[in-house]
Amino acid sequence: MRSPPKRTPLTLSQHLLWAVLRVFALLPLSWLQRLGQLLGLLSRFVPNEVRRVTKINITHCFPELSPEQQRRLVHKSIQHTFISGLEMIAIWMKPPSFTFKQINCPGCLPPLPDIQGALFLVPHIGAWEVFPLFACQYYYPDYPEIISLYRPPKQAILEGIIRRTRERISMTMVPTTQAGVKALYKGLDQGKVVAILPDQDPGQSGGVFAPFFGIDTWTMTLVARLAKKANTKVYFTFATRNAIGKGYAIHTQPASEGIYQEDIKQATIALNKDIEAIVRQFPEQYQWSYKRFKRQPDGKSNFYDAVNN
Repeated sequence: MRSPPKRTPLTLSQHLLWAVLRVFALLPLSWLQRLGQLLGLLSRFVPNEVRRVTKINITHCFPELSPEQQRRLVHKSIQHTFISGLEMIAIWMKPPSFTFKQINCPGCLPPLPDIQGALFLVPHIGAWEVFPLFACQYYYPDYPEIISLYRPPKQAILEGIIRRTRERISMTMVPTTQAGVKALYKGLDQGKVVAILPDQDPGQSGGVFAPFFGIDTWTMTLVARLAKKANTKVYFTFATRNAIGKGYAIHTQPASEGIYQEDIKQATIALNKDIEAIVRQFPEQYQWSYKRFKRQPDGKSNFYDAVNN
């Protein structure tokens, strides 16, 4: 049997937000997705940060597209961003079995019994919150626990809620600190499953600059270090959303051999190359509203802060 889920304590304001989210979670998933789609459409007519950052990122990453093609991609991406935000209510608040039923992909995750641990890289594509729910069900009881690196959200009110919803599925969340990184190494050494979001800012001292869509991008070196020292198999996995109300498709593929290189810089370059290849398959579902390029080398200007943007 599974051990009882952990219960992260909530503040009063978090309890109130939890209650509001529970009410929204009573709606069918398709309704939440359509509401997100509608908000995405309406956002075209109101100046907002999601639209601004998405447009900047797509303009810089897809210079080969015509202005009209870029415009269409921006609009599709914004819709997916709002859909992602609202469908997370269902993923967080409904029973894990509900999300598991939204996925029909027997054999879409690799068998792990003979592997010395497994490192899953989950880029910000589609519904990235789906993977841990799915994996915890898929690998149970052989792998009853997933260890996940966790960075608290900027909105402090969300932290307790996110922790509680993830911990209910036997996920152990470790912080982005030295102690947390040690826990990842230990988990892999013990043959456990570890999950990391590989395309987020690693902080001031945790990365190197590596090309991503032709732009020098501050990228975490942790993936390369784990792959090198833990002697583990590395996979990319992500959940793209199908048509509204039609669930999700899980995609899994082994990382390229370049990620296992001794040279950390070259391994990190290979990491970004793999992520870029995946994003190009589903560009409208990538989280382009994230300021992925806010750190620039050699005092280069940050194009998010440019006056003309």
